[in-house]
Amino acid sequence: QAMASLLTSQASDRFIRHAALSGLGGREAGILQKLMERSAWADKQGGYAQVLERLATLIRKRGKAGEVTMVLSMIATQPSDVLWRQAALLDGLAAADKKVKLTEKPSAVAMLRSSDRDAVKSRIEKALKGISWPGQDEESGGGNATPLSEEEQKLFEVGQVTYQATCMACHQPNGKGMTGLAPPLVGSPWVKGSPKKLVRIVLNGLSGPIEVKGKTWNLFMPGHRDSPYLTDKRIAGTLTYIRQKWGGGASPVKPETVRDIRNATKDRNEAWTVKELNQVK
Repeated sequence: QAMASLLTSQASDRFIRHAALSGLGGREAGILQKLMERSAWADKQGGYAQVLERLATLIRKRGKAGEVTMVLSMIATQPSDVLWRQAALLDGLAAADKKVKLTEKPSAVAMLRSSDRDAVKSRIEKALKGISWPGQDEESGGGNATPLSEEEQKLFEVGQVTYQATCMACHQPNGKGMTGLAPPLVGSPWVKGSPKKLVRIVLNGLSGPIEVKGKTWNLFMPGHRDSPYLTDKRIAGTLTYIRQKWGGGASPVKPETVRDIRNATKDRNEAWTVKELNQVK
């Protein structure tokens, strides 16, 4: 309580702030909880954001699964009038490169990833980088998502809606596909691989056998080149969405890439085969 009082009254003094935080010795999570309980910390006063950010960094560096889970839950449940606290804590988690293995997936992760708050959307993947939990590889295709710029995040959101409208019926909401109809996207080397191949598949379709995660699928996927709905932006967004979500956080796809491939293959009318796609670099 004494340390919490000191940080509350003297947070604007960077020397006192540094001395207090550097001497906590494993009590960072407890102090953070004490501070968040104090009414004074509802307002962004001098030094408060820096204190929260540093505490989150120190907790991440300690690498205790329970403490990191607590911070994520704390971030997810912040009221809308203290968004600065969410931003500070997320920045603090992102500032440490300590890898942390959680015992289970925190419910806070889904809440944060679906948040409509700009302060969260622009920071959450950076904060989660290096934090893992059982089943994450199956869920996301392995790896950590490439941090998105504000423009790329908007493209991702366009892709999420487009996927739900045009792809979800076959590939399913969880990206695991459907037996006899569509192969899984989760962890697929095709999703993780060259976006130039993916764009071609969406535009002209795919015919014949394709191997995904050790299983051969001999199906036909129709192309969508002539769809008025699937513009270059929506195709790029959809591929960005599935690569981020199920392709191990692979890089986003630009609308310009779709446009250029559409123009370069404008005279092609038939679906691609795996053999042809493997020649694409």
